Amino acid sequence: MQISTSAFLNAQLTLHVDKKVVQESASKTFASKEEATLLTPNTNQSVKEVVAKLLSSLVDEAKSKTAVLDLLKNGAVFKNLGSFSSDLKTLVDVLKSDKNFEKPLLFLQNFQKNIDVVDGEILKKQVQNSGLFLESKLANKFLDEPIHPTLKTLIAEVKEHLSATNKSSLLAKEVATVLNALQSPKEISQSELQANLKSVLGLLRQSVKEHLSFESTAPLKEAYGVATKLESVAKQIALITSKIENISNSPEVENSFVAQVKEILSTLKQESQKMQVAFQNDKTVSLVMGEIITQLDSLLAKESFLRPIAVHESENSIEDQLKMVASRIKQQIALVDPQSAKQAQYQENSALLDQKLQSFIKPEIFLNHAITQKLSINPADMEILGDMKGVLTHVSETLSSSNTPNAKEALEVANKLLTQIDYHQLASYVSSATHLYIPFAWDGLNGGSMMMKQTKEDHFHCQIDLDLEKYGKINMMLLLSQEKYIDITIATQKNELKEKVSEHLQSLKQALNEVGLIIGNVKLIDYKEDKMAKNDYFSDEQLNFGINISI
Repeated sequence: MQISTSAFLNAQLTLHVDKKVVQESASKTFASKEEATLLTPNTNQSVKEVVAKLLSSLVDEAKSKTAVLDLLKNGAVFKNLGSFSSDLKTLVDVLKSDKNFEKPLLFLQNFQKNIDVVDGEILKKQVQNSGLFLESKLANKFLDEPIHPTLKTLIAEVKEHLSATNKSSLLAKEVATVLNALQSPKEISQSELQANLKSVLGLLRQSVKEHLSFESTAPLKEAYGVATKLESVAKQIALITSKIENISNSPEVENSFVAQVKEILSTLKQESQKMQVAFQNDKTVSLVMGEIITQLDSLLAKESFLRPIAVHESENSIEDQLKMVASRIKQQIALVDPQSAKQAQYQENSALLDQKLQSFIKPEIFLNHAITQKLSINPADMEILGDMKGVLTHVSETLSSSNTPNAKEALEVANKLLTQIDYHQLASYVSSATHLYIPFAWDGLNGGSMMMKQTKEDHFHCQIDLDLEKYGKINMMLLLSQEKYIDITIATQKNELKEKVSEHLQSLKQALNEVGLIIGNVKLIDYKEDKMAKNDYFSDEQLNFGINISI
């Protein structure tokens, strides 16, 4: 989705109007007279007014992005923006006594994150609805391409996949109608999009089931599927090995994995023997199957599948051997029984498309359907009300005309929160990066930040800085490579915290294994106050973080 610079900035300027929040002397904020003249038409300004003037200067091209970024980093007026988490808690507490804010309160409370009960999937979704992207959502209503390009490609893939599927004419017509609706250039609402995607998912599953019922039995399809399963299991070897290193009952886990692999290998051997008998008149096929059976016997004789073979440098690892024998079986099936391979590949592709479609169907994570109905919330409003800035804008506008006792106090806090969001939005634009906040809260946390950056094609860095009341500061640097290997450096300011981290390090490793990550190097070092010194954690990388999250 492309949005012009002026449209983006003007959308932020005109979306809502706030009153003065935190009075600061702007003349003390900027070093040069030129900056003061541009940004200080009066002697006292709120942070909101300063942000608005910076936005105006960008729209008018009076200031460069570099100059504005420098002002945001060094301006004294921005040093005391406050804590988003604590300000949000204050607003929730103030509004609790007013029944007029029952609906927005539910959304605001859902955005508060207690670290003890945080859900990863919900957190991911709510980061996307952090307020940073609200203007983009509003602008999207006026675009000719309401459907995301990736989704458009997926719909085309589904259409192509189903075009060769045997199904009844009635079902074929129904599928065509829904797919054409999704590919139509006309405006489509989010609710319509979600309804159509759910229909496509249901029709895809129905079509696949019907297609397979029409197909003749493919004798080697099961063998092909077992070989595919062996390939999948082989990919888990590194993760299983990492898990065994980090848990106490490692023999049980290893024995279970070995038993699983041997069961698959035994099944493949049986299927291979059947193929050898069935094609015994074809010497080439019989010879190849004999070689595959020998390979399978060799693998079945092994006591473990978790460590690579290192007898000879040229010898392949266990993982490579498992993948190789699975690949040979699949290739041979494709040669002698193309129909079996075709059906198995069809089912694989169907399952993959099923997963992709599910990823585009949004779960109801903010409020369930029953609460939505109870509060009489219009589904069309969910997109905006599910966005922190959308909720705060609604609250601010309502409080502006309210005569309730706490309205003035609540309005100041709401506007302060909106100002903090505006600051992050402006910082994101001028730094060509992403600055946002997550309202994490737990006892003993003074504040913190998290920064992420992709440094190479398959390398991602994450730096987490926390300031704890009792234990001082802690800095964590994470390196994720090849989507599954993770290296960690943890720096603590106080020895007491270092001892705590050491005590629970094994639990951390186990938790990372549970989400599919393989632990590499883990280091504990002393905390470094100098930000540039933190680059020493990964000396071969130049870390200029692109995603900055305030906590």
